[in-house]
Order: sequence, then C-alpha cells, then structure tokens
Amino acid sequence: MQPHTATIRAYLGSGGMGATYADPAAVPCFAEDEHRLVRDRDGEERVSSSQVTLGFDVVAPVGSMVSVWGLPEREVIAVGRHEAPGWPAYQTLNLA
Repeated sequence: MQPHTATIRAYLGSGGMGATYADPAAVPCFAEDEHRLVRDRDGEERVSSSQVTLGFDVVAPVGSMVSVWGLPEREVIAVGRHEAPGWPAYQTLNLA
C-alpha cells in the first residue's frame, strides 16, 4: 500500500565542498506525519516528525534528503529495515 510519492536525493558522501547527493528520484511510498523519538547514527535521541515507508530497492541512507507532499526537503536521521518470512520487506525512513 503505497499511495504517496516521495522525492529522494540519496546521500553519497561529503568532501571539501560539502555533502554530495544523487539525482532526485520519485518513488512510491506510504508517508505519515507523527512525532517519534528515534536514535540517530551517533546514538543521540532525535525527534522524527515524519516517517516514509518504502521498498528495499530504494537507496536512501542516513543523510539523504526527502520531500513528500511538495513540502521542503528534510534529512533522513534514522532508517529501519523490516523483513519477516511470508511478509513483504520494507524500510522506514525517519525524517527530521
């Protein structure tokens, strides 16, 4: 069930000129606005204001930029991957 569309610029790394991102890609997803407390890659607690659920085939590591519903881009602060036998596999992007 993916009734929404997210535009994702995957984080590729950073260098002397700052962060580098892949070209924007529109992907089907399920998006919801809900405040959740999550831990970022450094273990710090952060508030995620939105979550985007999509398939495993989408590359969107922590640091990627995501836009849903035409709103400004927000950074991915945590990623959860979910897989169980007999169920569809998916990942959840937690946005700042």
